[in-house]
Amino acid sequence: MAAPGAGLPAGEPGQAAPGRAGGWQAVTATERGAAHRVAGIPNQDAVATTPLENGGMVVAVADGHGHSRHFRSARGARLAVSIACRAARDLAARPGGLPGPGHEEEELRSVLVPGIVARWRDAVLADVAAEPFTGPEDAVRRGDDATIPYGATLLLAVGRGERLLLAQIGDGDILGIGPDGTAVLPVPGDPLLDGRHTTSLCSPRAAGRQRRCLASCWPPTGTATPRWPGRGKPR
Repeated sequence: MAAPGAGLPAGEPGQAAPGRAGGWQAVTATERGAAHRVAGIPNQDAVATTPLENGGMVVAVADGHGHSRHFRSARGARLAVSIACRAARDLAARPGGLPGPGHEEEELRSVLVPGIVARWRDAVLADVAAEPFTGPEDAVRRGDDATIPYGATLLLAVGRGERLLLAQIGDGDILGIGPDGTAVLPVPGDPLLDGRHTTSLCSPRAAGRQRRCLASCWPPTGTATPRWPGRGKPR
């Protein structure tokens, strides 16, 4: 995701150009890994972008957990990115638009992220109602909450003008690259991550385990790149 003026390439002939809105540009890709292919596991990652009215861009990336307990995590990831993009778009569409300077952190902490978590849980329960767990799936669940099989992490970036709002639940990194090529990790770390376990949308009190960064005019002509390091178990 590139800020206005960063100058992402327009794409090769015959290929789709990067998504663009209000000067912001987004290029996305996801691929089923070799280990997943060998194990017969689907791609459990998902990514979505959506333009904002009156300019701007939302990008959401979700990584479904690879552990066997999370056998519907690919669905959970797809639900997460769709819901996150809609929630950010709804926030931006309110009278007054995105929260102004000094109010962003409170809006992310108390409105946007809790709303995403609540909508995601509702969507998961609706999916289970539409397609109940099979006998073999229930044997794997062993009494787990219905959201556990859908477990996923979420990274969210909302860019408008020269402002960038970032939020995250779980592992992965949002990597910022400034105009001079300097790389930074603008979202604070999570002390609960230990390399094997991750916070998750399916975690109890997931909204309380969010990480946030408010990047006003950051970087003015740089990029923000969500990326994630593979599988983890929720905690």
